[in-house]
Amino acid sequence: MRVIYFFFFLLLFLLLFLGLVSAGFQFLVEPIYDLEIWNSPIWQTVRIPAIVLAVVLGLTLLIVVTSRSSKKAERLKKQFALSQGWVYTAGYHDTDGVVRSVAAILGRVSPDTEFDVRTVMTVRHGEGNAFLLDCLYRERGSRFKHDYGSACLIESDRFVGVGSEVYIAPRSGLDALVPRKVDMGDTEFARNFIVCSRQPEEALKAVNESIQSFLLEQKIAPSSGLDSFSVTLGPGGIVVLRGSVKANEEWPALLHMARRIESALE
Repeated sequence: MRVIYFFFFLLLFLLLFLGLVSAGFQFLVEPIYDLEIWNSPIWQTVRIPAIVLAVVLGLTLLIVVTSRSSKKAERLKKQFALSQGWVYTAGYHDTDGVVRSVAAILGRVSPDTEFDVRTVMTVRHGEGNAFLLDCLYRERGSRFKHDYGSACLIESDRFVGVGSEVYIAPRSGLDALVPRKVDMGDTEFARNFIVCSRQPEEALKAVNESIQSFLLEQKIAPSSGLDSFSVTLGPGGIVVLRGSVKANEEWPALLHMARRIESALE
C-alpha cells in the first residue's frame, strides 16, 4: 500500500511540475519569439551554425564542470583517507592490484551481487584489513542499470563457518518479490528485517541474537547516513552496503557498523 501511495504522490508531483514549467515557458519565452530579429536575413543565415555552436559549447562546459567536480571530490576523499591513516586506491591507478583483489573477495562473499569497484580505502583491522569502497552494484544477471553505492568489506575468520550467502535488509513494500526468504519467527527483528539465504538453517545460526539486537538498534537510531543499508554475511567475510556516501565524515560510521556485526558473530 505504501508503494501505491508513493507512486500516486510522485505522479501528482510530476503533473504539477510540468504545469509550472509550461506556465513559465509561456510567460518568459513567448515574448522573446515575438522579436523582429528572428525574421531578419542575418539570423536566417547564421541560425543553424549558432545553434550547433551553442550545443557544443554547452556540452563542453558541462563536461569541464563535471570533471573538475569529480576530481575535487576524489582529492578530498584521498585527503580524508590519509588523515585517518588509511590507504587510498583508485581503480584507474590500481598498480598494486588492490581493487582487483577486493573485487575477487566480494565475488566470494556476496556472489549474488555484481560489483564494479571504483575506489578503495584500506583500513588496518586486527590481523587483516577492512575495505571501504565506492562502487556500482546490481543483482547478478539483472538487466537493470547499476546503482551507486558505498560499502565496507571485512575479511574475517569468524565467517569461515558461513558456507552460503546470507542477505539481511530492512523490510520494504517489495518483500513479496524477494526470493529465498528465511522464517525468523514472530519477533521484533522479523517484523523489521528480511533475511534471505539458500541455507535457512545456516542463516538462523549466523544471524544470532547479538546481530539482531544491534541491527534493531541501528534502525531505531541510525548512525550518520545509515538509515538505509543491507548486510551480507558470506564465506570468509561481511559486506555492509548503503547508498553512495556524500560526506567523507560518514565513512567511519559504516566501518563501525561492519566491525560491530563481525564482533557479534560467534
